[in-house]
Amino acid sequence: SARYSVMHPLLIGALQAGAVPGGPLHERLSVFGEELGIAFQLRDDELGVFGDPALTGKPVGDDLREGKRTVLVALAWERADGQGRALLRSVLARPRGGEADIARATGLIEACGARAEHEEQIAGHLRAAVAATRQRVAALHAELPRWGLVVWTAGNVSERVTLDGVPTDLFVIKPSGVAYDELSAETMVVCTLDGDKIADGTPASLAPSSDTAAHAYVYRHMEGVGGVVHTHST
Repeated sequence: SARYSVMHPLLIGALQAGAVPGGPLHERLSVFGEELGIAFQLRDDELGVFGDPALTGKPVGDDLREGKRTVLVALAWERADGQGRALLRSVLARPRGGEADIARATGLIEACGARAEHEEQIAGHLRAAVAATRQRVAALHAELPRWGLVVWTAGNVSERVTLDGVPTDLFVIKPSGVAYDELSAETMVVCTLDGDKIADGTPASLAPSSDTAAHAYVYRHMEGVGGVVHTHST
């Protein structure tokens, strides 16, 4: 579902906007869309078992009752012993499964480490999505001097990291004081919506752009904004 729900719509939009099929941008968006789509699906699967009904609109363990063979269930099955698998069989695809049985099954999924491993998989796909965002933002920075939109190290581009079109509390922006011809995906910094740099693997010497606070303000107050471009050519 990651492809038809996230990646393909993203690529269709890019093609409509003029992206070249098979070109560098098209390839980067393919990676970005698939990683985000997988992370979103994994999170949705977890919410189907552990989610708050007040937020998800469906009962706890509803995916278990429906018998969905998700990655989370597969991880639990691999880790469970015979007794644990018997418990999973007793609730999977049993629409009338009682709350006590569901509670025991969710407890098993938690206790056997399946949920923790599932969380790590989600985090891995999110890291990949952030990496793809950094590549895209680095490529966009190359366009600013090419079109005469900036001078020296002034100006910048930032992009919010999203999951299945849902904005997260992170965005990517260029570092301060680094020449445009020295920028790369590896030098892009990742910040929270408060403008604070996170532990993103870049050296401490790479501080976020001096314009980061302004970008963060826009993202905090305008959830629909996915990117900001700041030109500085005069």
